[in-house]
Amino acid sequence: FVLRVSRPRGRRRLDSGAVSDARRFGGELFGAIFQQQVRDLYHEAMANARNDGRGLRVTLCLSGAPELMDVPWEYLYDEPNFLSISAFTPVVRYLDLPRGYRPLQIELPMKILAVVSSPADFDQLDVGRERQKLESALGDLIASGDVKVDWLERPSLSSLLQKLESDTPHVLHYVGHGGYDEKGEQGVLLFEDANGNSQPTTGDQLGTILHDFTSLRLAVLNACEGARTSSSDPFAGVAESLVQRDVPAVVAMQFEITDAAAAGFAEGFYRAIATGAPRRLALR
Repeated sequence: FVLRVSRPRGRRRLDSGAVSDARRFGGELFGAIFQQQVRDLYHEAMANARNDGRGLRVTLCLSGAPELMDVPWEYLYDEPNFLSISAFTPVVRYLDLPRGYRPLQIELPMKILAVVSSPADFDQLDVGRERQKLESALGDLIASGDVKVDWLERPSLSSLLQKLESDTPHVLHYVGHGGYDEKGEQGVLLFEDANGNSQPTTGDQLGTILHDFTSLRLAVLNACEGARTSSSDPFAGVAESLVQRDVPAVVAMQFEITDAAAAGFAEGFYRAIATGAPRRLALR
């Protein structure tokens, strides 16, 4: 499955007007989907789940309607709450595949392979802060031996392949630039070539490398637009391509994000994951 994180563009302050706009948009989005019998069934199922002390996962299967995949469904709003920020109503995007998924369970320690890519021919990222945030968030768990973080020193595809062949990471965490090629209708991440310049890498290319490494359970793409896909091909995005190539779960950003937001996201997400929270809840 693919979990997307929708972020506003730029550094707009989240004031009362922005919250009001988000509620209005999310409410209209909710009303367009949950109508009449569907709405009544949802509320009944939600009430039954809460009475049992359980939640109700909202799973979006959009493989047959790729033109709807870029809609920011994470804004779904049912008065008085946004669904995706509640532990009781996680919103998950699911891609239909002709085969089953690998199990997500692992044995500790959870091994994270972190890749920080900041090519010389692009704006430099605050990769030091990203690394510090991640290691700080997991400090206690690293000290206890429950989590191990290994940093790829050279962020090239060849170095990544060599590292995967010599180790068995459970999580691939990518930090860097991402985008969407409008002409080619596919998402890309920027790794580095031998000279330290950018090497645009599609989901197909990255997925081909990751496919055979069965220890991998999760890929986190801490980059802009890593989850954006084509309006005609549900697997054109980087995140979707990885799921298609047997990576069981992918967390990716749907829109542009600031460097500060990316660093903050990594800290909160891994702190929750390492303490046992499911991936869909760690995004709250």
